Amino acid sequence: MKLLQTLELCRWVYNETLAARKNAWEQEQKTLSLYDTNKLLTLWKAEHPELKCVFSQVLQNVQERVDLAFKAFFRRVKAGEQPGHPRFRGFGRYDSFTFKQFGFELLDKSVFLSKIGAVKVILHRPIEGRIKTLTIQRDAVGNWYASFSCEVAPEFLPFNELAVGVDVGLESFATLSNGIKIENPRFFRKGENEKMNLPRHSASSRRRRRGQPNERKESRQSSISISALPTVARIWLINRAVNW
Repeated sequence: MKLLQTLELCRWVYNETLAARKNAWEQEQKTLSLYDTNKLLTLWKAEHPELKCVFSQVLQNVQERVDLAFKAFFRRVKAGEQPGHPRFRGFGRYDSFTFKQFGFELLDKSVFLSKIGAVKVILHRPIEGRIKTLTIQRDAVGNWYASFSCEVAPEFLPFNELAVGVDVGLESFATLSNGIKIENPRFFRKGENEKMNLPRHSASSRRRRRGQPNERKESRQSSISISALPTVARIWLINRAVNW
């Protein structure tokens, strides 16, 4: 699948860019800029032709992410904090890539991605304003999302006597200025309880059960699916509360 291939190539560029900056500092006390890593990207494309299967601005954005990670790291160091060093991304730990300005087009029932092709989409609401960027993201259970960043003219809403203030808390999800409380369902805790009930098998028992080679993989997938449920449930709750 081209989407997965693009993610993996982006992850490779991310790790190589991070390694180049890390090695330059440790070996030569030299700081590589974004411009320096962009020049390295040109060399990598010559050495690894598969990188040409990814739109150029997508790979440039990957290096921008590394640059932003280092800037955030040094900013926190300067502030006297003890931040963790930017980390390498393992398999499955890089979940999105971004088209900046070019390389994509929104069609009737799909979005065309350069170097990938047309991908079917379900728009949950009409696109407003001028589209600036597009980010393609994959969640833990394998669902894909397209997030459009749009430039929209500010719109002033008329006065509404029904407007209320919202206080988001811990004990309750939200308390409105008119006294209404929206309870906190604690989706995360419920998800953790469900994970506790998943069957666990020791290494010795897995060796004895050779007739089920996919058992460990299926158990891990079940754990990932349950872990994703609180996120989906929270999004549902927020949408329900907004449209109360």
